[in-house]
Amino acid sequence: MKRRFAILCILLSFSPWLKAIEKPYSVLFGRGSGLAGLDVVSFDSSGSARILRENQVCTFQASPEAIISLSKAIDDLHLLTLVKRYSGSMSDGAQWILIIKTATESHTTYFDNQFPDSVRQFSKIVDEAFPESFLLKQKWTRITTKESEAIQNPLWDAIKDN
Repeated sequence: MKRRFAILCILLSFSPWLKAIEKPYSVLFGRGSGLAGLDVVSFDSSGSARILRENQVCTFQASPEAIISLSKAIDDLHLLTLVKRYSGSMSDGAQWILIIKTATESHTTYFDNQFPDSVRQFSKIVDEAFPESFLLKQKWTRITTKESEAIQNPLWDAIKDN
């Protein structure tokens, strides 16, 4: 019995899921504009996730595969090394805000009509981690504009000094 337990412990030590949660983090990722508002995806290394779209919110537990994919993307795309602001030459348009918090740092990047390949790839990975077919099966709750703004405000507040 002790031998089986030891083998199980060794196998678990190589588990990608354990590696993903061994470095705790949280992510807040808003995509949209100042005029129309942001669609917000938030998740953390435990799998707790929330999505805001217009005035609807959905809270759920992400799959281990999704968390592994997202954790890997944060590292592989070097998202914690992005500069604080990317700005295109266009006024209005699209804005994205990415906040990643780890145990030792908080990193915020503002994208104003300029989106480096790494953040475009991350956006695609986020959409693949939480596909529309999955989201359609989740319970969505209608919220007020004020509640929607309260979810978006931490993103806007984080870039005030950018």
